[in-house]
Amino acid sequence: MISVIISLVVLFIIVLWAFSVHPAFAVFVIVIGIAVYWLPKYDRKLKDKEKAKEQSVILNGFDKVKNRFTITKSCLSEDHLTGIAIDEERKQVCLVRDGDSNNVKIYSYRDLLESKIVEDGVMVTTTCRESQIGGALIGSLIAGETGAIIGGLSGTTTTSKKVTRIDLHITVNDMEEPTFYLKFSSSMEKAQHWHGIISVLIRRADDEDQLMEKQQADNKVSPGSSVADELSKLFELLRQGIISQEEFDKQKARLLG
Repeated sequence: MISVIISLVVLFIIVLWAFSVHPAFAVFVIVIGIAVYWLPKYDRKLKDKEKAKEQSVILNGFDKVKNRFTITKSCLSEDHLTGIAIDEERKQVCLVRDGDSNNVKIYSYRDLLESKIVEDGVMVTTTCRESQIGGALIGSLIAGETGAIIGGLSGTTTTSKKVTRIDLHITVNDMEEPTFYLKFSSSMEKAQHWHGIISVLIRRADDEDQLMEKQQADNKVSPGSSVADELSKLFELLRQGIISQEEFDKQKARLLG
C-alpha cells in the first residue's frame, strides 16, 4: 500500500513538472503513466484467465469419469497439460494427458510400473515394480498408513546450480501410452510427495503379488485340498482387497473348469 502511495506521489510531481513544460507533454506523461501501471495488471489478468481455462480442461477430463471414478487425491502439472487423480476405494489411478479432456484413462494400481523424479533431465530417484521390472524401491523408506516417503534421493549431489525444471515420470502398463509426465517446475517438495504416493501404490501391488505367489505355492504343496477350500481362500483374498473381482473370477473359473 505504501509503495502505491509513493508511486502516485511521484507520478503527480512528474505531471506537475510536465505541465510547467507544456500541457501536451503533460498529457503524454499521464498516458504513459497509466499504461505502465495498467498493462502489467492486464497481462497478469490474461495469464490468470488462460491458466484457469487450461486447468478446466484437465478437470473436465476427470469429470467425464466421475460416474466410475471417485477422486480422493489429485494434482495438475504446472504447465496444465497433464493431471493425475487417485481413487483409493477402487484402487485406481486416472491420468489426463496432452491438455486434452478426451485423453483420459483409468488404470489399476497394479498397472503402475515405475515412478521417477527427473531434475533438469537427470533422474534423482526411482521406484519400480519388483515383480514386473525386477527393480526395487530406491532411496525410499515407507512409513505410516499414509505412505510418506522418508529418506535420501538416490543419485543426488549437492551443487549450487539453480534447478529450472522438475518432472515426475510415471510408466504404466499401456502399450499405446506407456509414459506420463507431471511437471512441477522447481517444486521438489511437491514432486517428492506425489512420487511417494505412487511408490506406496507400487509397493502395495508388489506385496499383493508376493502374497498371491505364496498362495499359489501353498496350493501346489497341498494337492489334496478340495475345490471348496481353494475357493474359500480366494474369497478371503477378495474380501481383504488383495485381489480384484476380475482376478477372483478368473481363478474361480480355473478351479471350477
